[in-house]
Amino acid sequence: MAVSEALSVDVIRVNDLQIPLSRVNQWGETYRDRWQAAEVTLVVDRHAYRMTRAELGATLSIDELMAALERAIHEASAAERPTVYWSADVDHAQLLASTFALGERVRPADAEENSGAGRRRLDLHGALKLLKRALPTSQLIVALPTRKPVMRGLAEGARPGTFSQLLARHASTYRKVGRAWSRGHNIEQAAKALDGVIIEPHGELSFNEVVGNRSFQRGFMPANEIARGRVVDGIGGGVCQVATALHAAALEAGFEILEHYVHSKRPRYAGRGVDSAVAWGLKDLRIRNPYGDYVRIRGDAGSGDLSVGLWSGQKSPKVELATRIAQGTLDSRYQPLVIERTRTIHWPEGPETDTKLLVYPAEPKN
Repeated sequence: MAVSEALSVDVIRVNDLQIPLSRVNQWGETYRDRWQAAEVTLVVDRHAYRMTRAELGATLSIDELMAALERAIHEASAAERPTVYWSADVDHAQLLASTFALGERVRPADAEENSGAGRRRLDLHGALKLLKRALPTSQLIVALPTRKPVMRGLAEGARPGTFSQLLARHASTYRKVGRAWSRGHNIEQAAKALDGVIIEPHGELSFNEVVGNRSFQRGFMPANEIARGRVVDGIGGGVCQVATALHAAALEAGFEILEHYVHSKRPRYAGRGVDSAVAWGLKDLRIRNPYGDYVRIRGDAGSGDLSVGLWSGQKSPKVELATRIAQGTLDSRYQPLVIERTRTIHWPEGPETDTKLLVYPAEPKN
């Protein structure tokens, strides 16, 4: 039954607005155009930037509205008025491009990479997450998060021996021959980006912020990566192995894990509970330095060996890490698997235990 043929319905409700059925198409087009052209004020470090919803990738579809109306009219009883909630779609690629362009606009031109001086930078990953939630709504002012520029090399004012103690290190191997050459190249690119990065006392680090967008322009190549339970080709394939090495080292060093995702298919280079899936603009690895000292990351990749270490001026506490299967079985690839990971950190003031459930989805059959 087409919407226009629903003679018994003369008024419908769209997003709490009552619209005559005969004018819903015309109203929808006008509402869509105004809604998409509305400017959203993006506040970054007390500076305002304006972009339309359409520029940020948020759109309303007339076809979706009409299809929803048809369903609502068909399902509504004679005593109730059909109601439809018309929500926006957000084009991830457009939002990513617009957010990245905004990050370039607000990038502090007067700040050196090592000093941390000047205005703070846009937290690209955090901004993407906020905008994905805000754009489908009527919100027109969004305060976006910022972070200090990444520090590398020497920390200003650091005392001698600041990076003399190895807190933790994780190593794995990779191939860089034949079809695996590009994947090995991406691993080396990501490790190089991490090498020398300094995390301030009690400061946070975002893997995506440090390694950056995986693109041809930044030197990354197409290679195998895991997506939706399958091995596919993607720009920057292999970078997750570097994120996994950083995640494993951070766990062993007692770091707080602020954001972490597992793969939809277990990678060969790490066991369940340790692997870390990252995707620019979607999934990040965020860690927090628990120490009152600076921590430096040493990333090294070459000749098939990857190593990521965390160095500071003090020794790390003893850390015990254990995993168990909370749900599912290792024998079945086609059912979800839940791993319970328990970590106990023996700080001088007493032990601290945290437990996390990691859900590995069922792997597709084909």
